[in-house]
Amino acid sequence: MYKTKLAIIIDSIFISIIFFIISFIWINKYIKNAILSFIVSNIIAILWFIVIFKFSLKRHNLKNLKNKDLKLAEKCLNKLKFYDDNSTIKFFEKLLNSTNVSSNIYTNKNLYFYVQVKKPLCEDDFFIANNYFISTKNQLPLCFIGCNVSNEFSTLIENSPITYEVYNSSDLYLLMKESNTFPDEIQEEQQITKKTYLKKFKNKFLSSITKNHFKDFFISGLSLIVLSIFIPYSLYYSIFGSILLILSIVSLFNKNKAPLLKTKTTLSDAIKKNDA
Repeated sequence: MYKTKLAIIIDSIFISIIFFIISFIWINKYIKNAILSFIVSNIIAILWFIVIFKFSLKRHNLKNLKNKDLKLAEKCLNKLKFYDDNSTIKFFEKLLNSTNVSSNIYTNKNLYFYVQVKKPLCEDDFFIANNYFISTKNQLPLCFIGCNVSNEFSTLIENSPITYEVYNSSDLYLLMKESNTFPDEIQEEQQITKKTYLKKFKNKFLSSITKNHFKDFFISGLSLIVLSIFIPYSLYYSIFGSILLILSIVSLFNKNKAPLLKTKTTLSDAIKKNDA
């Protein structure tokens, strides 16, 4: 089941509260001091919250990354299926750092590659690659790269007196990711997305460092520093509080003004303006 970050925080708090109650009951049972039991139980609960939250957040991020990779891998392979022959050759020459020597066969200094991503590898693919390999007098090892394989192809690979490595779509995508080589359209989309994200982040950050936000930064920073005097892990509160106070000073002297909200011209006003 997919969980949002808010759900992870709520779950972590709920589990920490349970640990707090259990810890308080057991500690108070032995030391008979409610105040000390409360403080120790509170520390235990905070520690558990940090551990549980970090572990859950890590799993959440890994799952998101995996899903994102799966979608991108599927998108890349779908693009390659509809490439023309010349575009396919150029892409795999770049990806494999190789030269195309025959329809689906590529070679570099270390390997021969038989690449078939538009349909499952079949008997014909095996015999074409095998014949080519034998004709070269086994100068270099040969491997297959394909999205899927037929049962006949798998049988031939298993029974072949020559050992051939077979790499699937996951292996192909990992190579794309490692070498940062994707189909042109996807490469452009990623670059545009990255630039757009950075631009939005920059604009959003700069728009928040204004005189209008001085009070928010100052109060938040001062509150964190005051809290750091009374609670555990005060170093983190002191650091973030100091950062917010610095931002409050920067925003106080920043000449940028918060952007004014633009009101949409009504259709009636637009017609009147054009008539004038």
